Amino acid sequence: MSKKLTLHLLAFIGVFQLNAQNLQCKSSIQDSSFTFEVTNDFNIFRINSNLDIFQRAQTVDFGIYSKFELPVLLRVKLSEKWKLFSGANLMLFKDGMTGIDSPSLNANFGIEYEPTNNLILNAQFNYRLSNDNLIKTDFTSGSRESFTVGSKLKF
Repeated sequence: MSKKLTLHLLAFIGVFQLNAQNLQCKSSIQDSSFTFEVTNDFNIFRINSNLDIFQRAQTVDFGIYSKFELPVLLRVKLSEKWKLFSGANLMLFKDGMTGIDSPSLNANFGIEYEPTNNLILNAQFNYRLSNDNLIKTDFTSGSRESFTVGSKLKF
């Protein structure tokens, strides 16, 4: 590898490090019969003012059943209020009762709208790339396609 290429590569990695944002949170809900834990780790890498990479690692533990999800999305700013995003989502399901581990790869496409400075509305289409869905508790009832609508509050 030439010295010039090495310097450009290091400069590019440095841009990611300088413009990265990270947020981590963990919550646990417990009642008399079970404990439910959710761990999230969010990262945003800004490439420029209109383009960033959004990554979220989420672990959901229901005791005998757990799910790990790792979406990596490219988000494009269309205007001050509108953003498009697309990418891949790796999901790993683990069923402690049967011992079955089930990986799944999804393609994601979505849009975000920010009507106010504190509110974000989003819609997302997910498509599972494989026919296999060994664990039916992924909240899609075995369908390869799912559509989600959500909102986020900013503080």
